[in-house]
Amino acid sequence: MKSIYLIFLLSLVAFAAVAQTQLPDTPAGKRVADYVQAFNSGDETLMLEFQKSNMTAAALQRRTDAERRQMYKQIYANLGALELRRVVEAKSDALTVLFFSKNKLWAQFSFAFEAAPPHKLTGIGIDEVDSNAPPEFDHATSKPTNDTELAITVGAYLDKQTQADEFSGVVLVAKNGKPLFHKVYGLAMALQNGKLLSPEYTQWILGDPMSDPPARAAVKTSSNLIKTMNGGLGIAGGAPGINAIVEQDIASGYTVIVLSNYDPPTAERVGRQIRSWLR
Repeated sequence: MKSIYLIFLLSLVAFAAVAQTQLPDTPAGKRVADYVQAFNSGDETLMLEFQKSNMTAAALQRRTDAERRQMYKQIYANLGALELRRVVEAKSDALTVLFFSKNKLWAQFSFAFEAAPPHKLTGIGIDEVDSNAPPEFDHATSKPTNDTELAITVGAYLDKQTQADEFSGVVLVAKNGKPLFHKVYGLAMALQNGKLLSPEYTQWILGDPMSDPPARAAVKTSSNLIKTMNGGLGIAGGAPGINAIVEQDIASGYTVIVLSNYDPPTAERVGRQIRSWLR
């Protein structure tokens, strides 16, 4: 089975506007304020009434009333009531707003409006942000003006996060199929600092490569854990149409990452072949 999307181990969200803590006094701002009031009510009927009064006919035709009710119910159950933290971007036909929810999650809402009066909503997009939003969200820097600046900004941000032991993983930023930035951060450091696994598994990974593993309950991740013969660490996981592995040989410094759009074990198979060339 072939998937139409590619997964990345991605933990970076960039916000570009100067911090604002109030909605603008514009037709778009007023509609968003009414949206938040309806959303925070927890009342599916009230939210449906808001949508019918504030969204364009074309936007309403995309889903049935029952579908909109169910979608709101799921989103509200996940987030809870919203608290405005920052207006990320404000235009006459678009508003992007960062909220912190009752369930202690950060979420960015993107509202699109008609360019002409009465400026009804044409769409709403929601991106859930890491539950531990970094301090940079409250101290936004200027938006990079080109791809080179973007790569430098991303690298500096991730270096800071890694040095603070707040991030370990893989980041890839691409444009039109060409990588602008790609780097692996701190897998070995995170392992040695006990961030990835329980103490029992950490000791096993770093110890005798031929020893028996501890009880499965000691693993902190739901992915499949791999210990390579050369004393390395690998994590693999997947589902139909998705398969990924991240493996690192601590002694040699080699890191192998495979992201596959085919069923498991395609990534593991490719990873095994690459490892055989590194021995």
